[in-house]
Amino acid sequence: MGHFDVVVRKINQKYYLIPMDLYTVRRKMTSEIVVMNKLSVAIAADSAATVTGEKIFNANKIFTLSKYHPVGIMFYGNTQFMGVPWETIIKNFRNDLGNTGYDSLNEYISKFFDYISNNGSLFSEDNIFHIFNGTLWGVLNDIKENIRRKVDDTIRQKGNISEREITEITDQVMSYYIDSWKSVLYSEPINSLDGEYLTKKYDDEINTAIKGTFENLDISRYTNDLKSMVVKIYLMGALYKDLYSGLVFVGFGKNEIFPSYQEFYIYGYINNTLKYKGAKYDSISFENSATMSSFAQGDVIETFMEGISPNLNRLFIHLIPSLFTEYTDKVVGLVNLDGNELDILKRKLTEISKIIIEKYFYEIQDFKKHTHVDPVMDIVSHLPKEELAELAESLVHLTSLKRRVSNDAESVGGPIDVAVISKGDGFIWMKRKQYFDIQLNSHFETNYYNKR
Repeated sequence: MGHFDVVVRKINQKYYLIPMDLYTVRRKMTSEIVVMNKLSVAIAADSAATVTGEKIFNANKIFTLSKYHPVGIMFYGNTQFMGVPWETIIKNFRNDLGNTGYDSLNEYISKFFDYISNNGSLFSEDNIFHIFNGTLWGVLNDIKENIRRKVDDTIRQKGNISEREITEITDQVMSYYIDSWKSVLYSEPINSLDGEYLTKKYDDEINTAIKGTFENLDISRYTNDLKSMVVKIYLMGALYKDLYSGLVFVGFGKNEIFPSYQEFYIYGYINNTLKYKGAKYDSISFENSATMSSFAQGDVIETFMEGISPNLNRLFIHLIPSLFTEYTDKVVGLVNLDGNELDILKRKLTEISKIIIEKYFYEIQDFKKHTHVDPVMDIVSHLPKEELAELAESLVHLTSLKRRVSNDAESVGGPIDVAVISKGDGFIWMKRKQYFDIQLNSHFETNYYNKR
């Protein structure tokens, strides 16, 4: 077993080592757009994806969720779920669904999640353990490698090393890892019961791995803590590294006049239970005639919509209050008052500052809404299908262009797939890359609707 790659991640003001081995594609490696009005919804996605090590390739991220009904799905982040490609999972569900339709988008989502949770052929016990085993051996070997390096350093410096010094080094490294992870709390949708379940289920395998890794080192006093730590790293890695899969469901149910979308973060499959939580959602209604949302990388789209980059906006949000605090402190420092009067003055200046800051941010938000957002959304609400698709594609292209002409990593790129979903016409591809020539594969179109 080779060295186990880790990244350093700041969590709750502390730094932790997080394993990289489980996850194929990083969350931020994409740009996806949903633009909706009462008539239809346009979706667009780039093709860039990367495996660990910065190797970039093209991936399909948009799929029909049904061959017969106006619903689609996009994914971003990890291209695989529990070792199975999302493309395989989605297409298997689509074939299983056949021509069955549901009254709402919510029902399609529920059926999709039920399909994953209840489909034993997708996630066999051997496959699940294989994924867990990668983390288990990887973390333990990383700890062992750290101990070995410190032992080698001591030998190079002194020419020898005693058993006592080896024990001290082992204690130091073990304590570093274990103490760091003890302070990391479980976060929903993962909980401590999941940790207890896996610790009990794989107890024998964990014991075997610990003995096989550390061999003659006496680490018996750390065994229980190591078990808890390895399980926690396995369970929490996706949350703390932002390497979960994002799924965006979009379209119409049979009884829905207007489109909607829902976004979910998918974290894992534990004890026959799919671990996920909802993120953004929106729908068109008589009151809300248009909406535009970005997923994964949305900074360029946000700049386009609001007239200010989100990074600059966050700087203002942090800087303005701190400037008023600094101003208050300087004013208080210039006046000659006793302690009680000084406290009263500082409190009044702070209250005045708070009112001014709130008024400032309210007016900025109001300006962005009426000057930038509302005029665009007024136009979007009247766009025909083809122009809605063109807008969605242009916004993804804009993100790709920004990455290409800046010092940022080119994490958005490749061909842009674009589709329009409407109540009457269903799911229509406007642009789609194919890995094969459709004219040479007439059987594909023949089999598409016959495969059930």
